[in-house]
Parts: sequence; C-alpha cells; structure tokens
Amino acid sequence: DAYASSEQGPEYAASNAVDSDEIGSRWSSAWEDPQWLSVDFGDQYLISAVNILWETALPETYDVQVGGFMSGSWDTVIRVPPERIASGWVETLLPAGTQSDAVRIFIPARRTDY
Repeated sequence: DAYASSEQGPEYAASNAVDSDEIGSRWSSAWEDPQWLSVDFGDQYLISAVNILWETALPETYDVQVGGFMSGSWDTVIRVPPERIASGWVETLLPAGTQSDAVRIFIPARRTDY
C-alpha cells in the first residue's frame, strides 16, 4: 500500500506511484512543502535500492527513510544530494543490510515551481 502527505487530486493518488504504469499514471502532491510518499510492504524485507522515475518536477534533495508502520517512527538511511537528482530514472542504493516493513521518500523542498 502507498500513502502520501497529500495528493493533487484523485487522478494523482499515492497508489499510482507503485502501480507499474510508468507512462499512464503518477503520484502528484499538493503544491506545498514538505511532502512524502511511503510504501508499506506488510512484512520485513531487505531493501537494497529505491528507484524513482522523476518527471520535470524535482526536489532539492530527498531522504530515503525506513521504519514507519511497525516501529512508529522513520529513520533516514540516506539523503540524496541535488547533483544526483534529475528527470528520468534515479536509483538510490541503500546501505547493506537495510531492512524494514516500509520505505518513505521525504521531500523537504522543491527545486522546481511545480
């Protein structure tokens, strides 16, 4: 299941971020900062990487966080710097042994106006 801090509208629901439709659907947040998107895996898994397909709307930076649903708190495992963020696919490798029941992308501020 996917959850978000906000959704621009029903056609941009958080669930679109994990529906495997790279072209026809997407999540889009309200136009305010900060924002986040989380995915609940329902059980503990080893997580080696997070892959995001960014459009032209980009964050200044973002944190990949784990924990959340079972633990009740989020821990940042990596902050992705601006020079590693661009339109298209961005893969973020996580530290070896990262394990969680959920992952969250926390976006403190936008780089673009939208």
